[in-house]
Amino acid sequence: KKICREPGSIIVTPAGMLKGGPVQYYIKRVWDNPKNAIILVSYQAPSTPGRKLLVEGLLENGGPRIKAMVFWFDFSSHAGASDLFNFVKNVKNLEKVVLVHGNEDSIYSLGYSIKEKLGIEFVAPQNGEKITL
Repeated sequence: KKICREPGSIIVTPAGMLKGGPVQYYIKRVWDNPKNAIILVSYQAPSTPGRKLLVEGLLENGGPRIKAMVFWFDFSSHAGASDLFNFVKNVKNLEKVVLVHGNEDSIYSLGYSIKEKLGIEFVAPQNGEKITL
């Protein structure tokens, strides 16, 4: 709860289509501030709150218009290490990459590859861990 009030916070949470889970708690605390951003990183199926947010700027019919900035990145939940590596390679001026949501061996393998081949630092935080960017 405290993290929602801390300036500069980034919250990574499921569920990707905004249908349930912890995202329901967090989105209700960030939606009304135009300085906040809601970033969706997976497919948004028709008739889901995530799709409604992208298309209409609403979370539900008759609900308030979302004031936070909304972005969508087309990451597949099935993207392999080479796809993710190429994505990082094509982003300009990166200083650090945060790797989450995968098994530990795969995360560290990708992270060390990014560091060795691209010279970009990486961090793989544990659930609930605070990091500074």
